[in-house]
Amino acid sequence: QSTWGNLLGGQFEMSFASKAGPTWTIREENEIVELLRQPNACFDSVVQSFRKRPLDQTRCFLRKNVKKLNKVLEKHGYCAIDRNNEQSCIAALGLWLQCKSMRAPPSIIAHNIAASLKLGPFKRKLCVRLFPVDMETSGLLSSYGFNPNLELSFRRTKTVGDVFQHLQQRWVTPNQLPLLAGPIVLHALDWQTRCTIASWGQEHSNLTFAEIQNYLSELTDCDSDTICFGYGLDP
Repeated sequence: QSTWGNLLGGQFEMSFASKAGPTWTIREENEIVELLRQPNACFDSVVQSFRKRPLDQTRCFLRKNVKKLNKVLEKHGYCAIDRNNEQSCIAALGLWLQCKSMRAPPSIIAHNIAASLKLGPFKRKLCVRLFPVDMETSGLLSSYGFNPNLELSFRRTKTVGDVFQHLQQRWVTPNQLPLLAGPIVLHALDWQTRCTIASWGQEHSNLTFAEIQNYLSELTDCDSDTICFGYGLDP
C-alpha cells in the first residue's frame, strides 16, 4: 500500500526541491487525469505509469497542483484537501486538472470539488496555545521577563516554520539574540491530560496548521478551533 504523504516527500514534509520541468501540456495533464481515474489508482501507480516525464518531475507536478488547489478552495471559502489522505487527493486532483483544461473559473472549480468531496466551510482563524515542555525553557524565558505561556490566533495557512520564526523573533535577549536559538519542536497536547499526541520539528517547516488540524481531528475525533502545543528545544 503506497503512502501518499511519503511519496509526496515525507508524511509532513512538503518540500518542493524537485522541479516539475518544462511547462506541462494539456495533453500531458489529460493523460494524468486518465491515470487518476483508473480503478484503485494510487499516487505511486500514477507516477510510475506516466512515462513521458522523469519520476521526480511527475511527483513535483502533483505536489504543486495539490497546493494550488488548496489555495483556490480556501480562497473561495472551503476547507483544504488533507494532503495526507491519498484517496481524497487523487479524487480532487482528477477534478482539478479536468476543470483547468476546460478553463473553468476558479470559483466554479472550487464549488464542484467541494460538492463532490463534501468539503465543509473554511474556518479562517485558529487559536494556538503554547506552553513550555520543561522547567528549563520556562525559567529561561521568565528570567528575561517573558511570559512563557502564549496564545496566538492566525490563519490555518500559516506553517510550522512561521511559528518557529515568530517565537525566535519574539523572545530575544537585550542584544537581540534569540533565547530559543536551537531547533524548536512543537508537541500537540491533549487538552485535558497535557499528554503528547504528536510532534513536529524543523523538518516539518512547510506543514500548514490546516493539515495539522486535519490530522489531529482524525486522530482524536475532535474538531476544535483551539490546539494546545508544548514547545521546547530539540534535545
